[in-house]
This record gives sequence, structure tokens and C-alpha cells, in this order.
Amino acid sequence: MYLWLLIGAFSGLRRKTEIASSFLQAPITMLSWSNAFKRSRYKSIAPDLNDSDDELEAKWRAWAEQESLKRLIIAFFIFDSQVAIVNMKNASISPAQMQIPLPASRDMWLAPNAHAWRNIYYSVKLPDINPESMTMLDFFGNNAVLQQLGNMVDHRLCMLAACHGLGHEVWNFRQHARLLVHWKNQGRRDRWLAHQTQQRDLNDDLTTLQTHCEMQSSSSQEALFTLELHLMTLHVDLEDVQTFSGKSGEEEARKVLPRIREWTDSAEARTALKHAGQIFLIARLFEKTKLRDFYAVAVYHAALTMWVYGMLSSNSGLQSREDTSINAASQLPSRDPSGASRQHIALDGSDEKALKAFTLLGQGVPGIRDLNGAFIPLLNCKAIMSIATALLHNNFPQSVHGLPALVANLASLLNELSRLSSRE
Repeated sequence: MYLWLLIGAFSGLRRKTEIASSFLQAPITMLSWSNAFKRSRYKSIAPDLNDSDDELEAKWRAWAEQESLKRLIIAFFIFDSQVAIVNMKNASISPAQMQIPLPASRDMWLAPNAHAWRNIYYSVKLPDINPESMTMLDFFGNNAVLQQLGNMVDHRLCMLAACHGLGHEVWNFRQHARLLVHWKNQGRRDRWLAHQTQQRDLNDDLTTLQTHCEMQSSSSQEALFTLELHLMTLHVDLEDVQTFSGKSGEEEARKVLPRIREWTDSAEARTALKHAGQIFLIARLFEKTKLRDFYAVAVYHAALTMWVYGMLSSNSGLQSREDTSINAASQLPSRDPSGASRQHIALDGSDEKALKAFTLLGQGVPGIRDLNGAFIPLLNCKAIMSIATALLHNNFPQSVHGLPALVANLASLLNELSRLSSRE
């Protein structure tokens, strides 16, 4: 059922997606009522060197059945989080529910037989350490413990799950921000200041987890990609961005224009752009055909964030949203009003000093690199959308039947925005 839901939710076909999303709650409810989320459901099963072949076989099969349930729970947790992010809805599984033991190492999980399983177990086992005594919830609260467990647990899977665990907090933060949008000017500065403190704390938590991922050689590109998406979402309201792009019609786009305009002039916008650029950087490193489903939608969100900033960074961009003529310039001025040269800031680059100068001080001309390595400023909205489209296409270089439906739909949306950017 998990595979059916996974295929349906990211099929790119509206009706199929609706049906899959509506059925997602059912297996989660069944797993919850069977106590599959509880530590007490899982027993400690370990092979012994003195086990007979029959005893070892029985232990291996019991362990494999138990491990498969753990991994199914984690798979549903990640999938549920991805669906919630894509559809901008509340997730069904809370990180606080994840009271299952940590998943065993991938080598043990893929062991072809009982004897291989036992050999791997003793090759990775550490004295006086029982990884099954620690739950995923414990790990979410203290990521550093993973280093103490060596190769006894699946680092890659744990890290990806932790990324989505923090994603729940980012979602709650964004929902709270929408509630507080008018409180700042209503004498409730205490609430607003507490909200800003929460943002800083979440930023620190995400950055810390990002550092742990970078230190782990086994960490996946997917985990780093997901963290950059959360860091971007922490600093931009994607619902407002989508509304401004025309998702809900022209009238709604006009309503969010003041908020979007205020955001564009802030350090928060520059921070979001930095992480959007890093999403592009990591996406280029994805294995072929892997930039799909949740990850393709994330690339679209990153491109949309850049597009909105580019549209509103010039008077022509502002006028275009108010039905006057549009002719966005293809290049930003290379010098500031004082005549000093302005540095090109590649948001998808690795120059931390330049990126920090842009995000904190607003210095430089922000942009990304095209497939040939040429710098393209964000004000060239049409080119930015073309780069995003090419990024999706290039991940499927030998696709005989074309792009997956969802990726094709996203590429089509990007092309429409590209045409809108160049409309006279």
C-alpha cells in the first residue's frame, strides 16, 4: 500500500493525487492502533555464536520482520512529511510519535541469509552499547549520539528522518507567522519577539543538523537538499509566493503584494535566496532520474522564490503585477549609485564570505549560474526560469518516454512564468 500511495501522491495527475492523499491517513491509523510507533512493540533480537542453524534462521526471520516494520514506519513518516510540504498541509505523523528503536545498519538489513546477518552483526557491534535502547525520538533531540553508535545503525536513514522531524517545526512556525502577521502593529511586541526567537532557534537547529550531515560521509544529498529547503522556508512564506505568482487569481495576488514587497527589501528575503541557490547547487549533484517527486517540487519552490524577488527588485517588476507594461531588464547594473563596482554573488556557489555579505549587508548582485557556468542575475527572471527548467530536464537525459508527469507539469509552469517575465 505504501508504494501505491507513493506513486499516486506524486503522479502529477490531479485525481490520482487526490485519491492517494485521501487514503494516506488509513495505514497510519492502523499502524498507530497496532502500537507500531511504540518502543514496547519491539523486542531485542541478537544472534549468538552458539546458535544452531535452525535457531539462527528463526532469529534472523523474526529480526527481519521487526526491522521491516521499523523501516516502514520511518518511510511513512518521511513520505507523510513530503506530502505535507508539497501540498502545504498539516502532516499526519508527529515527530513525538516516533518512539521506535533506531533502524539497524543497512548492511545488516540487506544480509542475504542468516549466517551473513550474524557475521555483519558481530563486525559492527560495539561493546556495552545497545542501539535498540534509543528511539528515533531520542535521536531527534540529540543528533550527536549517532556518532557513538558507529556502524550499528543506518546513519543515512536516521539523518533524513531527522531532517523531516525539524520540518514539522518549520511548518508550525510558518503557520504561527500567519497568525501574527498583524500583531506586530497591535501592541503585541512580546508575541512577535518570541516568534523571532523561535525562528533563530530553528535556524540554529537546522544549521547544527546540517553540520552533522556534512560530517557524515554516508549522508545523502537528499538530506542536505531537504535541510536547505527547510532553511529557505523558514525565511519565506511560500503560500504568499505562490499566491503572488497567480495561483489563486489576480485579485489575491494584489492582496499579498504589500507583504511580498516588504519581504523583498528585508534580510530575510536575502537569506531565503541564499538557500534557494543552494537547493539548485545540490540538485545538480543528484543522481540521474532522482530529481523527481518531492525534490522536483522543491526546485520549483526555490525557482519561484527567486522569480518573485527578481520581479519585485525593479520598478518594471512591480508594475507588471499591477497590469502595466513589463520589460524586466536582463542585467542588473554593474555599479552602485556611488560608481563602485558591484560584485556578482552566485547564490548557488560556495563563496561563504560573499554570501554572508549579501545576506547580512545586502552587498552585491545576486544571481545563479546557468548550465555553462555563466552568471545570470535574478532580475533576468526569464533566464532564471529557463535554468530551473533545464535543471529538471537534464536529470532525465535519456528518458525515452519523456519526463515523469509531475516533473513535466512543473517544467510547464516554469515555462509559463518565463513567458510572463518577458511579456511586453
